[in-house]
Amino acid sequence: MDSTARHILSLHRRGALRGAKDVRIAAAIGIGTMWLFIPTAAWFLGRQAGLGALGGWVGFLCETTVGGILVWLRWTKGSWRKNYAPK
Repeated sequence: MDSTARHILSLHRRGALRGAKDVRIAAAIGIGTMWLFIPTAAWFLGRQAGLGALGGWVGFLCETTVGGILVWLRWTKGSWRKNYAPK
């Protein structure tokens, strides 16, 4: 699967969780993975390993992959349903 498809699936799943009233977790996953992977990879791979801008793109690929996996795990686990189900 290429990086564009990963990014689309990751955004789709995050949007589905937001639609299911699981906004805080979806936002935490998005913000957390973004800040963890992109600047770290850009600094380490771009500057320290000498890859330049490619290091940032590798970080972006890691962010979308890991973020997508975390959101998918949240979705399949079903713990978001307690917020969505009527009481």
